[in-house]
Amino acid sequence: MAVIVRDALAQEFNDIASLNVEAYREYSHALTSDNWEIMQTNLLRVAEVAKQGQLMVAQSDQELVGSVIYCPPGTSDSRLFQPEWASLRMLAVLPQYRGQRIGQQLSMECIHRAKQDKAEVVGYIRAS
Repeated sequence: MAVIVRDALAQEFNDIASLNVEAYREYSHALTSDNWEIMQTNLLRVAEVAKQGQLMVAQSDQELVGSVIYCPPGTSDSRLFQPEWASLRMLAVLPQYRGQRIGQQLSMECIHRAKQDKAEVVGYIRAS
């Protein structure tokens, strides 16, 4: 399956929001219903969060199968990361496409951009 990673288009934000919720739905059973509602609300805030960085998607044929937000140095959450660090947020891959290195492709594009931005560190908080 050929996958391309590219910058997201504004008209795709609603589809990306749905993708995020579907990708993270597996955690819903580990959360209270109130906390899952909060998480869904945050995952749906694509347009707002995208302003903080560069929203990218993974596309296979005409379908969006993954997404990530790259935050260049100086734009990462200062409560979590040093100002000179780049970071990535909301890495999401649809469950049926996992195991095909799509998350790796999205992450590598973030690393590539961080190198271009001369960031020495790329931060990420992973769900555990």
